[in-house]
Amino acid sequence: MLPGIPLPYYYPAFALMMVAITVIFVPREEYGRLFWVSLVWGYLGSLVFAYVCVERLRLFEWRYIEELKAFGHPHWLALSWLLAVMLFLQFLPTRKEIYVFPLYLLTFSVASGALDANFHQLGLLEYHHWHPFFRFLIALGWFYGAARHQWRLDRRPTRDRLEPL
Repeated sequence: MLPGIPLPYYYPAFALMMVAITVIFVPREEYGRLFWVSLVWGYLGSLVFAYVCVERLRLFEWRYIEELKAFGHPHWLALSWLLAVMLFLQFLPTRKEIYVFPLYLLTFSVASGALDANFHQLGLLEYHHWHPFFRFLIALGWFYGAARHQWRLDRRPTRDRLEPL
């Protein structure tokens, strides 16, 4: 725990940290290309995940949520997931070696599980029938889906590359 910071302020502090990291590492001209996939897989995906796991299955619950919550999930974290997916997509490997993308995917998924465990250790996340390994497994599929979606969009012709009829 950070001394002197009340637990409810950890959520916006984490979101601000993600904003700072994104501003530093994602070039301004890339925001338009990465935003929509990040919105779907990060922000909306986080809300769907929270609805299913918190509201329906009651696998865990977030604690110390004052305002700005959606489906029992801190809205600050949903915004943070948008930024996390944007970072993930920005640094997608372009190298063709067979081990590069799986290693990259594993790294982000392990980070997701570790973040889950850290929130639990801080007392912000209470487990009922949950373990960080489950988040790791879900993150594997989630990040893979986001990468596939971005690759598919990157292969599509854009308006400035379309041939006139």
